[in-house]
Amino acid sequence: MMRFNKRMRKEGSQGQPGGRTASPQEIASLEQKIQEDLQGKSYGAVLADLAKLVEISGTASPDAFYAAAYAYFMQGDYKRAAEWVDNTLAAAPSHVAARILLSRLCILEDRTAEALAVLDALLETGAMTERDCSEIREIVGYYGRTRKDMVCREYPHIAEFLQLAASPAQQTQQSAAGQQAVQGNDVLALARQKLEEIEGMQCSLQEKVRLLCSFAGAWYYEGNLEAAQVMLKEAALLDSGNGAVLRGLALIAAESGDMGKALQYAANIQPTDFVLLGLLRDFGQA
Repeated sequence: MMRFNKRMRKEGSQGQPGGRTASPQEIASLEQKIQEDLQGKSYGAVLADLAKLVEISGTASPDAFYAAAYAYFMQGDYKRAAEWVDNTLAAAPSHVAARILLSRLCILEDRTAEALAVLDALLETGAMTERDCSEIREIVGYYGRTRKDMVCREYPHIAEFLQLAASPAQQTQQSAAGQQAVQGNDVLALARQKLEEIEGMQCSLQEKVRLLCSFAGAWYYEGNLEAAQVMLKEAALLDSGNGAVLRGLALIAAESGDMGKALQYAANIQPTDFVLLGLLRDFGQA
């Protein structure tokens, strides 16, 4: 953080004729505008206003630093997002939103253990808003469902947060409810519900695609092709050239008997996936 601020202070002093000192009102106004830009999802404006703030004052608040981190994250610039998370936490080590964003960045880099460790430590403090809890639940819920034993063993505060250690009576009720949902053919409805939840998340498109593929993979493995297809088609709208998404859609189309559609999906994968083509050939000859 200090290296960045020294550079910005130097630039700022050059931009202040006669060494003019910014008034507290100017600083407060820009700080407020940065937060308004963030709420309005005007991420370019967040960064521009932060540059102005640093130019006239030489620094900014931890919340302004976090706004920059989140703006870069939403623009897909994860390297700069990580740098600004570091800036935020250097200024305010207990900044909750920055720690949550740090966990998202760790997951994007396949550093799941670090992400969960960050959130487990955060949950231990207990000083969070309802919105903070909702964001954490979005992140850790998947691991609670798919890697419950690991979460219970290594991340006790996440396990407690997700109520993974339910009583025998609660486990019986949950199991019965789950069986009833499947028997009632509600898997597709559940997929659409998850789809709406992911669409409403405040995260990058890349993270949304990753979540959609994760759910699609689980349903595909269980043989719920229609539910998997719902998630993958939405993922394709967000990232039409994603090889994993196209590969999944091709396999689902093949298993559903639509070989023409399967080959169409496969043809859009670059570079050519010969393993997938071999599988589709086997499907066609079966």
